[in-house]
Parts: sequence; C-alpha cells; structure tokens
Amino acid sequence: MRHVPPSDSPPTGNTGAENTSLASLIDWCAFTLKDSDSLEKVLSVIGIPYQDFIEMPKGGLGYKRQLRNGNIAIFEDGAEGMGIHIEMSGKGCREFDSFTGNWRGLFRRVHALSGHFSRLDVAIDDRLGMFSLEEVQEKMKRREVRSRFKKGRSTESYEFSDTPGKDGKTLYFGSGKSDIQIRIYDKAAEQGLDGVWLRTELECRNVRADILAQHLSVSDELGAIAAGVLKNYLAFIEPGTDSNKSRWAVSSWWSDFLGAVERVKLSIRKIERTIDQVKEWTKKQVAPSLALLFKFFEGDFQFFDELISDGERRLKPRHLAMLPCTG
Repeated sequence: MRHVPPSDSPPTGNTGAENTSLASLIDWCAFTLKDSDSLEKVLSVIGIPYQDFIEMPKGGLGYKRQLRNGNIAIFEDGAEGMGIHIEMSGKGCREFDSFTGNWRGLFRRVHALSGHFSRLDVAIDDRLGMFSLEEVQEKMKRREVRSRFKKGRSTESYEFSDTPGKDGKTLYFGSGKSDIQIRIYDKAAEQGLDGVWLRTELECRNVRADILAQHLSVSDELGAIAAGVLKNYLAFIEPGTDSNKSRWAVSSWWSDFLGAVERVKLSIRKIERTIDQVKEWTKKQVAPSLALLFKFFEGDFQFFDELISDGERRLKPRHLAMLPCTG
C-alpha cells in the first residue's frame, strides 16, 4: 500500500544549486527521538504505516528490537534514555523518496518532537562533467585550496572479482571523526557505468546535522543549501601575484558548479545572549500591543494561537539557529 504524503509541506525538490542540470538529494539520514513515548508516534513522523515494516530477529546499535522496511530501520527497546532511533542509508533515502519524498515535513516533525539528528548527508550529482577528479586532486597537490579543513586526502579502491564497478578514487576533505566531511568521487566508476557521474557529498554529524536539518526544514532549496555549505567550507583557487592566498580568485569551474548562492554556516551561535536579546526586544516593543490585544479579545487565546502558528511558519534558519540542539 502506497502511503499518501503528509500535507504539511511539499517534498524537497531534486534540483541543483543554481544549475538545474545538477541533481541534489538526501543520501543518509539518522535521528533519535528521545522524548517519544510510542512507536506509533515515530511512524507518524516518518509517514510510513506499521504494516509496511517487518520485525527482524535481532536488534542493533544497542537496541533490542529492530523493524525494517527495506533499508529504512527503526531501533527501539534500548537502555533508559536512548529513545527510538531511525536510520536510512543511501538506499533507504531513495526508498523514502518513493514513499513520500517529504523531507521538509520529516525535518519539521523531528524538530517538533525535540529530535536529534546524528547524521545527515546531502549529495550533488554532476552528469555533465563541470569538473573532474583529476582537476580537484591537482589542486590538492598544489595546495591551491582555501578551506576550513586542515587536510585533504585521497583513496583508491580496486575490485578483484569479475563483478563490474566498485573500482574508483575518492577525495576527502576533513576528518572522518569530525562533525563535517566532504567527499568527491566518481559515482559512475563505482557503479560500473559508462559516462560522467561525479558525486560531491556533504556528511554532517551531531550538532552540524541538527543545524543542516534546521535549514532544510524551512526551505525547499536543497541544492542551494548544499552548495552554500560547500561554499562556506571549501574553495579551489587560482594562483595570483598577491602573497595572501585568501585573496586568490576562485577557480571558474568551482564557481560555476556552486552557482550564485550565499554561504551557509553550520556554526553554533551564542544561544543565551541571542535569546536574551529577543526577549528584551519583545518586552520593550511588543508587550504593550500584546496586552492591548489580550484585553480586546477578553482572554480568548485563539488569536494568539494563530499568531504563533503563523510566526512558526515564517521562521528562518537564523531564528532556528538560536535554539539549543537537543541530545
């Protein structure tokens, strides 16, 4: 039975940054609902009915029970405080796309239940060949890179069986142990396919995954957000006469790939001070108007409920970033 997508928001689009020839997609999603008191509530969050899952013989990840629908897994019955954990691998994300594809709605519902994302990956697929692995690796060797990461590395793998594919090279920026890492690799070679298919992946964990999900919960522009994060963390540059590398021009092929997007920061702000400023501004500027409306409506809170609901729909990432990340 195919599930009807929740109606609270449209599905996240599968378009690229600014270049519509690029395809962007969620490629891994894992989150925990620690305050959830029922499996039914979890199923309502992901939008897939219980009868579409099967119970596995064993649990996993420290949980005693595991339910699966293909590559979408639910883990429950863990130690006190562990809550319920949901994990979608890359294939699981494609299965979620075929079920509802409503990523924005998923992110909103997880945050509404104070959920915590432990991992969230976004990928941009280039099938036109806007740049090559060789160009990127050459920039790495020449140190013609401007990045928030201290190091980059490359790995090569070879498949010894007769099965086509699986050979390939991957370029990494950032540590696998950190909360953010960028990978660029030949997806066509991995799949044993002819033609051009270069994938650039952004892997976010823990706090960075939470903040990325906050951005995606208020925007359908998946490609633009992914490109904005890449732009904030990594740039390939052209040597110039200036002794300061930070003033060297960005390589045209990288600029074309990212498009004209703003940088998207996945940084942690000073929460207490920022929230205090909002509170003080509300007291000074809004409190008299709210008191007047309260008297006018004679204690009827319907208008205020509608006001809060409307305000919640208009929240931007800069607003959500003030909230503390749970978990």
